[in-house]
Amino acid sequence: MMLKNKHYCLIARIVRMKNLLFIILFIQVQLNSTSFADSSSHIIGHPLTKASCEATVCNHMELTETDQAKYEMIITESKDQYFWTSRESKLLYRSKSGAFIFFINQDGSGYIKATIINGQCQYLEHIGIGLQTITYWGTCEGL
Repeated sequence: MMLKNKHYCLIARIVRMKNLLFIILFIQVQLNSTSFADSSSHIIGHPLTKASCEATVCNHMELTETDQAKYEMIITESKDQYFWTSRESKLLYRSKSGAFIFFINQDGSGYIKATIINGQCQYLEHIGIGLQTITYWGTCEGL
């Protein structure tokens, strides 16, 4: 009987050790992901107007404050790579031409074009969905 109790105690200690190791590993992963997020920078776009277009019709509208927050554009830079964070974190290619900086989605579904006009960062975000396009114009920060 004594041997059986020692065996159960040993098994209980092993289970507790495994649980402790799992918790330590989980905390380490969380700390690493936090430091990764801290090392990134952001470009944030605040859209003011939106155009939705198909082959024969185009609708243009000014956005309400609620819609401006809903359609906010975010680009995240991390380790010399750019991600369209507000659009499924798609990978972007950065290019500069004259006064304009382009962030182009690798799969061809859209791009962001930004520049500084009179000291103000301005951008357009162009998204292709099938044969329809959506374009937002607005101001940005972090460029």
